[in-house]
Amino acid sequence: MVIPRARLRLGDLLLESGAITEAALAEALAEQTRTKERLGDILMRKGMITPEALYAVLEEQLGIPHVKLSRRVLAPTLSSLIPVALARKYRVIPYEREGNVLKLAMVDPLDYYAIDDIELITGLSVRPALISADEFATALARLYGVENEAIEEESSGDEALREEEIYDESSPIVRFVTQTIERAVRLRASDIHLDPNAEGAAIRLRIDGKLRREQTISRRVMQMVTARIKIVSNLNIAERRRPQDGRFRLVVDGRDIDIRVSVLPTLHGEKIVLRLLDQTRGIRSVDDLDLAEDNRRRLIAVAERPNGMVLITGPTGSGKSTTLYALLDRLNQEARNIITIEDPVEYEIEGINRQRQSAGGPTFASGLRAILRQDLNIIMVGKSAT
Repeated sequence: MVIPRARLRLGDLLLESGAITEAALAEALAEQTRTKERLGDILMRKGMITPEALYAVLEEQLGIPHVKLSRRVLAPTLSSLIPVALARKYRVIPYEREGNVLKLAMVDPLDYYAIDDIELITGLSVRPALISADEFATALARLYGVENEAIEEESSGDEALREEEIYDESSPIVRFVTQTIERAVRLRASDIHLDPNAEGAAIRLRIDGKLRREQTISRRVMQMVTARIKIVSNLNIAERRRPQDGRFRLVVDGRDIDIRVSVLPTLHGEKIVLRLLDQTRGIRSVDDLDLAEDNRRRLIAVAERPNGMVLITGPTGSGKSTTLYALLDRLNQEARNIITIEDPVEYEIEGINRQRQSAGGPTFASGLRAILRQDLNIIMVGKSAT
C-alpha cells in the first residue's frame, strides 16, 4: 500500500477538509448505525457530498486516485488473482499488476480489512484506487462475466421457455443485450463484435479504430444473444448457414442509435458485428473532419468541380462515410439534383434523393443505369463492406 496504515476514517477526512459539516457527519453516522451502509454511500445518497468532492478529498489527503475502468482494457488473467465472491464482497476490481504490486479499484479504498485480506490471498502489495458503485458493477461484469452467470442461473433449459426469454423485454438475456449496446455507445465504440469460439464467445468493441476485448460469454448465452439480435433485426432465426444483414434502433441516454447487423456463419457458430450509428450527432461539416488545412482546401476544390470523380476508400472505421456525407451536405443546394445509391443508407439528408439497395431490388448496375436518366448533377455511390 502507498497510503499510511493508520486507520484513518472517511468522516474525519471529510470533516477536516471542510467537505461536510459536523451536523451532516453526525446525521450520516446515526443512519449508518441503523442501516450498516458505508458512510460514503450515505453521504452521496443524501446529497451531503458530491462524488467529485469525495474523490478530490481522497486524492488530496491520501493520494488515492480515481480511475475510469471503462477506459481501460481489463486483462482476463486478472480475474484469477481474486475470486469473484471476494471481489463482490469487498466491491473491488484488480485492474493492473506491476511486479509484486496489484492496482486495486475499490468502492471503499479505506476498507483496510479488505486490503489486508487481498494482500494475504494474493501475496501482493495492494495499491488502492477509487471507483463509483456504478463503475464497479460494470467492471465486475466485464472481468468476471457475472451477467453471463446471471443469465445461466435465471434461464431455464426448456426450449419453449428460452423462446419466451428472448422475446420478454424484462428477461436477463434481453437486459444483457441492451446493456452491452448501451455500454458500447457510452464508450463511443463504432462496432460491437461477438466472436464465437470453442468455449463460448468473446465480446469486443472497436474504439478509436482498435478492437478491445470486453468480456467472454458461454456458448449457451451466445446462442440466446444471437437469437435475440436476429429477432429485433427481423432476420430468420432458423437460418444458420447463410450470412444475413439487418438493422434495428435503440434509444440510449436520449439518443437515437441506428444499429446495423451483420451475421456470418463460422466454424464455431455465427459471428455478429453490430455497427453503431448515432443519428442525433448529425452530419459533420467538412470543416469538422480534422483535416490539415491544405487537404481540406484540396478536397473541397475537387468535390466542387462540375465534372470528374472522387474515390474515397479505407479500412473499417477510417471515416469514409463521414467524409462522404460531409461532402454531400456541403454540395446540397436547390440548384443541384443529387441522387445516391447506397447499401446501406446510414444518415438522412433532406433534399437528396436516396436509393437503398435491398434483397430482391435493383442491383447497383441497374440502379446506376436508371439514375443516369434522372437529369442529375451529382451522384454518390456508397457500398459498405460491413
